[in-house]
Amino acid sequence: MQRREAPPRSGLRRLRALGGLGSRLGYALGLAKLRGLFAGRARRKALLDAYHAESAQRVLATLGQLKGAIMKLGQIASYVSADLPEAYRSLLAQLQTQAPPVDFAAIRNELERDGPEFG
Repeated sequence: MQRREAPPRSGLRRLRALGGLGSRLGYALGLAKLRGLFAGRARRKALLDAYHAESAQRVLATLGQLKGAIMKLGQIASYVSADLPEAYRSLLAQLQTQAPPVDFAAIRNELERDGPEFG
């Protein structure tokens, strides 16, 4: 699994990450729907399946990076929401057992910045 930078600390940066995720997902869904506009049923299904697979990866990466309450929502959604497509549920279940790791140097920097009692 790929190492991540330290999670965004400010509320504005966390909100920006979530907003960016929503924008990318919306754009990708619109593009998939547009591509399938004149396609047959099987091709439309393939396009939507590909959209969901890619989007689930994006959601996993973003929620894993944000950590905290946002990551907990992803963990809960993986087993509570029966309406969630399987592509999302199976990937979000990874947040329960193997949250994306944070680089040790980033953790050390955060602890040292928080105060001398951690240094």
